[in-house]
Amino acid sequence: MTNLTRQLREVGMEHRLEEVLEEIVLVRKEFGYPVMGTPFSQIVGAQAVENVISGERYKGIPDEVIKYVMGFYGKPAAPIDQNIMDKVMSLPRAKEFLNWKPAGYDKSVEEIRHEMGSGLSDDELLLKILIPGKSVKRAKPKEAATPTAVKKTPPVSSSIEFPTEFNVDVDGEVFNVKVSPVWGGNRKTERAMEWERPERANRLKELPSGAVLCGMAGLVLSIETKVGAHVNVGDLVAIIEAMKMRRQVNSPWSGIVKEVRAHEGEMVASEDILMVVE
Repeated sequence: MTNLTRQLREVGMEHRLEEVLEEIVLVRKEFGYPVMGTPFSQIVGAQAVENVISGERYKGIPDEVIKYVMGFYGKPAAPIDQNIMDKVMSLPRAKEFLNWKPAGYDKSVEEIRHEMGSGLSDDELLLKILIPGKSVKRAKPKEAATPTAVKKTPPVSSSIEFPTEFNVDVDGEVFNVKVSPVWGGNRKTERAMEWERPERANRLKELPSGAVLCGMAGLVLSIETKVGAHVNVGDLVAIIEAMKMRRQVNSPWSGIVKEVRAHEGEMVASEDILMVVE
């Protein structure tokens, strides 16, 4: 629920949460009733959000959904809907996963231990294998504060402006957080107001010809083409991590890639221009 509401808020569609929850029920049924715990709840939820946001069911299918349908997560409790099975298996991306194996699948424990560190305990080694990435930053113990004389401070003037936007670092991943007051529970959040502003709508209308939008807020994992390359409608041009799922971005246009505006490792918003194809 936390991921769903956050993701919908980022694309200005938090008001469609109930619609997404109804779609989750349908997707879960079509997926053979997986247990709604990690990672299956995330797989079902991400596909439901994709269906609602795109306006067309299964127009976009994340990589993890493809792997799930292909059996990499084990056998579901009930058969997967045959229409969904046929749609997934017809995707070019599914053909790329026919002989897929996780990275290091054939390596022995000794080889992996040598690569990751011989001093790791068994528990630490398993965590490194299952959850790769940066190590969690451990906070240094705080030193006892030295007693000091209490100084009286002048009363704070109501005219002073305090910051309402912060960068929050969570295990090496930086999030932009905006804080806005709520009076009596009736005042709209800054994010909601920003979505409704006319200038935002105008900005979307002023997109250059051939613009390829990111489509969903997330982290750009890879750019699958380059400036000067020719792409066709439906070609994979980028992969974005959204809601912990690898989401494919396919070109809505055929033509030459004139410019690439987003870069690998960059956090993007749904309305950001990924590239321009003409």
